[in-house]
Amino acid sequence: MSKFNVRKQDTTKTVNHEGGQAFKSTAKRELCSLVSTSILKDVFYEKADVRLDRLKKLIKDVVNEDGGALFVAKLASFARNELYLRTMPLILMVELAIIHNGDDIVKRTANAVINRADEIAEALAYWKHTLKLEALGKKAISKQLRLGLADAFHKFDEYQFSKYKGKGNIVSLRDAMFIVHPKPRDKEQEALFNRIASDTLVVADTWETKISATKGDENLKKEAWEKLIAEKKLGYMATLRNLRNFVKIGISKDAMIMVADYISNEKAVLNSKQLPYRFLSAYRAMRADGIAKSHLFVSALEKAMVISASNIDCFGEKEDVMISCDVSGSMTCGRISDDITYADLGLTLGVTLSNRLKFCDFGVFGENTKMITDLPKTSILESVETLRDYGNIVGHSTNGYKVVRDARLAEKKYDRIVLFTDCELWGGSLVDEWRAYKKTVNPNAKLVIFNLAGYGTTPIKMNALDTLTVDGWSDKIFNAIDMIENEANLLAHIESIEI
Repeated sequence: MSKFNVRKQDTTKTVNHEGGQAFKSTAKRELCSLVSTSILKDVFYEKADVRLDRLKKLIKDVVNEDGGALFVAKLASFARNELYLRTMPLILMVELAIIHNGDDIVKRTANAVINRADEIAEALAYWKHTLKLEALGKKAISKQLRLGLADAFHKFDEYQFSKYKGKGNIVSLRDAMFIVHPKPRDKEQEALFNRIASDTLVVADTWETKISATKGDENLKKEAWEKLIAEKKLGYMATLRNLRNFVKIGISKDAMIMVADYISNEKAVLNSKQLPYRFLSAYRAMRADGIAKSHLFVSALEKAMVISASNIDCFGEKEDVMISCDVSGSMTCGRISDDITYADLGLTLGVTLSNRLKFCDFGVFGENTKMITDLPKTSILESVETLRDYGNIVGHSTNGYKVVRDARLAEKKYDRIVLFTDCELWGGSLVDEWRAYKKTVNPNAKLVIFNLAGYGTTPIKMNALDTLTVDGWSDKIFNAIDMIENEANLLAHIESIEI
């Protein structure tokens, strides 16, 4: 028997947490997956500290590859400017600064990802946290990171510095200035930096300060909200966050109409860059107060969701598509915020995509599968609320293979089968079922798996058997399908970013 020239092993094969067959990603792909799906809160199969440790290891693995440091820098820019994430790009930048030097890549990364004044101090706070430092000082900071953060001071004016000065935080804006020592470009900026140093910045005229100034007086607060609304001083996110407050304080009917018109305005919705679950969170707050009092806002949120789906154009107009959303135990227990689970997220994305397709069947799966035949096209958020309890109907295991099996047994000829899942699939081989479906039903079919949790494994090897695995959960993930299928995949897109 040969000891050396044995059959080559497929090192990409592994198993997931449920013991199902899965495949490891490359370091770059796994890092992209983790970055695009991670908000570093506890998830069902990993704790936040475990995920952070995995993130650090992946960054090191990628940096050790040829050109890897630049790739991490570009990934940070992608996460901040295209996925609209805030914390993750800072972590990528700081971890890169810890292990990489000798050029200006870290400095350029800071220029690409620091888009808000508070992110300067937040980056330094993470540096202090991850290196377990008792104190911060000029010599304790990577030179290129310090130079990049110093340059970032030139991006902002007094209003932005005052709004995000972070007094009382572990690292304040004032602390950050003394650590990185930005050089003023003119006398006016020198005076501004002196006001930061002396903590005498002009108080930013924000909606928070105006509401705070009412000191809890209900009548004054009502007047303040109505004035902010009338003067269009509330941004889109602030408006979504305060819908419930508007209802509770009893703003005027004219003010309510203005708010509803704003949040359902097509231009405002498309420019808002809101993650899809933000609409669901606001919707739930409204429903909690009673539909009778907030029906105007509920209706406006439904319109906003339909508008937000209008730019989704990832599948062919005449394609037959089957969408199935994972509502298993891990999806309903794993959370991305206090009121939003991964199941909520998958349903929001799945129903949103279904809303855009002309020929689409929709279902959910857990231990078993269930087709939903009465999904309305005009009520995305209401549909998500209706479907959220289906985990109790289909069971809490994660038998994703049954979606394909049922389509095969029914001889349903789909052009695509789409799964929204955390990819932690139980027994039964999705690979085998997919191979059988292509052999007996439609050899040209494609399987699209939206990996919402980023645990690092996928049930089918990427690009095998006409399979696409798309990582992430903003509306931008639909764009990735087009990139992949046109052979300009996500990694190539990230590589093309200039910093």
